[in-house]
Order: sequence, then structure tokens, then C-alpha cells
Amino acid sequence: MCCTFTESEMSNTRLYVGEAQRNGKLVHVLAYQNAASSSGPNAMIIPFPTNAKMGQDNIIDTSEFKNFLTDITDASEQMTKGFSRRSMTLGSDGDDYSLAEVFDVGSYTVVLAERADQIPEALRRVPLEKRSKVSTAFLRGYAALYPNQPIAMCCWNGTIDAEPLLWWYEPKDSSSFFIPTMDAHDGKAPAIGSPVSTDHIVSVGSAEKLAAGDNVKYTQLIPAAVRSLLPKVVHGHRLPQLMENADTFVKTADLHATGAGDLVAKRVTLTRGLDYSSSMNGWS
Repeated sequence: MCCTFTESEMSNTRLYVGEAQRNGKLVHVLAYQNAASSSGPNAMIIPFPTNAKMGQDNIIDTSEFKNFLTDITDASEQMTKGFSRRSMTLGSDGDDYSLAEVFDVGSYTVVLAERADQIPEALRRVPLEKRSKVSTAFLRGYAALYPNQPIAMCCWNGTIDAEPLLWWYEPKDSSSFFIPTMDAHDGKAPAIGSPVSTDHIVSVGSAEKLAAGDNVKYTQLIPAAVRSLLPKVVHGHRLPQLMENADTFVKTADLHATGAGDLVAKRVTLTRGLDYSSSMNGWS
């Protein structure tokens, strides 16, 4: 992860996905952070698999407690042992003209669109210094991958070492966690199934009690309303350095299984997937 409108360099990516309760409903949580560098304005794009309308309330400004994702990631670090990698095998596998929302959160100007075709108009409302160009080919390709679902564009300029992005949403399918690992840093639409280099540590967890995992020790004061979204226990995993380009899914039932130490993640594209399993009981 992730996809950007124009050429960029991304490194030291941290991702957390999990579940929590918000306003009396089960929600999925997505936190993302990396070191991003671009020669000018650019935007990171994140899709959300939900049928519910999203707005500014679905993202939380983490500027005052920006260490939380490092704390989540570091919970699974094992300095004395490496992680195991197992073999990978191929598997199988309306007309609404409302406007996108444009708002500032922390270091970013965020465009939150209901569909990809709202993006060109919304970009005209982004401040000029953060307003990136985007090709029609990118939008068409992205819309084909993520049709009729909310898409967030997190706009920045130049080199940025920003606070983590923290989102929550009502999942379309609560039986699995969606991990946005699709990759495209050259301004073109994602090339499905092509080899991509990864520099990702993925953590999966829950704000509810889990049978097994690594305890998270938060190093900063986190507001209670936000703390209720974050995990007490997680499983962490560093992705293999080279993988086929796709998103990733983890079954929620596997996370809650007694003694869960090996979570099975499925890399999924439009026409085929890549199944692999790795020990998620520590990374180094």
C-alpha cells in the first residue's frame, strides 16, 4: 500500500486493521502511516468496503497522540527471533451528482468521495499547494477496482512525515478484515498481479478481548473516545518483500480463535488471489 496520483516514494509503512464498537454498532478500524516523498502535490488513495455513507466524523485527528500506531506495531516485535514465511501458492478466486467532501485533518487535506467520478470536481476545491493532477486512465482503472464505494484522497505536498491516519467505518462484510495493500506509485492505475516490493508491517486486532496476541502498551495519553477504537491485543506481521499486487483479507473468526497464532491472509484481485500463511506471533 498505497496508490498515489503521481510518482512518489513510500517507505516504512505501518497498517492496523481491527474491529470495535462505535455508536452501538460494530465497526472496522483502519490506521495507516508511512514516510512519503513526492516532487510536488500528491495524494494517497484509500478505498472503504462499506455501504454506509461516510463523512468527516469517520476520520480522527491523531496529531496529539501520533505514536499510537508505532505502539501497536511494536507490540508484536520480537528482537530475539525472526518471523517465518511459508510457501505461497496461487489460488482462485446510479446517477448521483452529490459532491465529495473536502476538509483538513492534521497534515492532510482530505477528499472523501462516494465514487471515483466525483474526484475531478473535488480536486478543484483542494488548496493549490496540495492539488495534484490525476489522469483519466488512473480514475477509470481505480473505479473498476472499487466501484460505488467511498474513496478517500489524502493530499499533501513534497516530503511528509505525518501523523497516522485513523479511520472507522461500518463494514459491508464483517466476516473479514480488508487490508488495503494494493500498490501504485507511478501515477498509473494499479497493475493487478504484477510483482511489487513491500515495506509493510501489518497488525490485526480488536478493541474487544482476544484469546491470544501481543499486548499493546500506549506511550501517550489517548482520548477515551479514541481509545475505545484501538486494540489492547494484536497480531503483527511483516509482509514478504516481494508479492503480487493485490489487496489482503483476514477472517475475523481466525482472529478470535482460541490460541490464534497463525492467521491466514488472502491476497485478492479481480480474477485471482494469492493465498499465503505466515506466523503472526511476532516480527523482527
